[in-house]
Amino acid sequence: MARLFVAATVFAFSALFAGADPVRIVFDTDMCGDYDDVGALAVLNALADAGECEILAVVSSSRSSSALGMCEMINASYGRADVPMGSPKGIGYVAPDEKKGVNAVFHSMVADRRAALRYPNSDDAPDANEVYRRVLADSPDKSVTLCTVGFLTNIRRLLETKGDPISPLGGRELVAKKVKAWYAMGGKIPEGVEYNLSRDAESSLLAVRDCPVPIYFVDFDLGVDVRTGIPVARRGVSAGPVSEAFSRCLKVWNEETRGRSSWDELTVLAAVRGWERYFGAVRGTMQMVDEKGLMPCDTSTDGPRFRKNRWSASEDGAHFLLVEKMPKKNLAEIVDELIARPPVGKHGRSIPSTPSPSSGGAVVEPL
Repeated sequence: MARLFVAATVFAFSALFAGADPVRIVFDTDMCGDYDDVGALAVLNALADAGECEILAVVSSSRSSSALGMCEMINASYGRADVPMGSPKGIGYVAPDEKKGVNAVFHSMVADRRAALRYPNSDDAPDANEVYRRVLADSPDKSVTLCTVGFLTNIRRLLETKGDPISPLGGRELVAKKVKAWYAMGGKIPEGVEYNLSRDAESSLLAVRDCPVPIYFVDFDLGVDVRTGIPVARRGVSAGPVSEAFSRCLKVWNEETRGRSSWDELTVLAAVRGWERYFGAVRGTMQMVDEKGLMPCDTSTDGPRFRKNRWSASEDGAHFLLVEKMPKKNLAEIVDELIARPPVGKHGRSIPSTPSPSSGGAVVEPL
């Protein structure tokens, strides 16, 4: 029955989107500390293969990380190695140099392919501000969807930009003119400390407060028990970077039998196909608050003072919280099918791995 449901769903959506214009997406990821980002970029590429979206750019919201190296590897396997990339400059979260864990897996995967990658360290990439501004300036009005599955550093910096040779418009005006919606993974409902919004809390406060377009939030609870990744992991480390990442990371966190939570994958699904197909939505306001539950009076104080977020439902709020409509088991089946869907055509390529000192040349067995 599960296979019939997935097959029917895939057919229905293929028919639905056959004549629709592709959704124009900028994908903004931390790609550090968790591996649902890997699944999200795989879902995005699968949907691009199906003609449902166009990936305009991929930017990292983490500094000094292997994020863009991982993204380039994944994109290359789908034939999109040349997608524009960028990263934040001057401010933002610096990924820890872990000796074990998910970051260590990403670091070793990138180190093994370093010579073939443009940006093995995200700090080597162009400024995300330039990438964002160029993509937006070159796009039709109200045609771009922002999809963030990490920290909000890049959005905050973009909104603060001034007019330049790329566009005479400031960042807030450029976003208002060119962006139709922003889908963001972040938040603990009704109040709490959540990873994406808390790591660069000042940027979260400013980006969410000052964004001139609707924001649709996928919160912690919506994705935590949508478990995916086992089918693609079972293909083993030699089947490509997505399979390798899931195969290795599921073992790191002892999730081989239950799969990984799918916060980021759900965010991509909603951003490309629209939230109405899978979710309900509650209107309201997302805010960053201090430890006493009060809004900070300014943003010059320490980030930890306002690391918490608070959601308040209201009919006139500028934000939307996505809530469960389709059973989560069915969502997991749809996500798993997209993550594991083979690339279309002959243009995808694997960036070969050369065992490096970081990995010791070890071979990791598949699940």
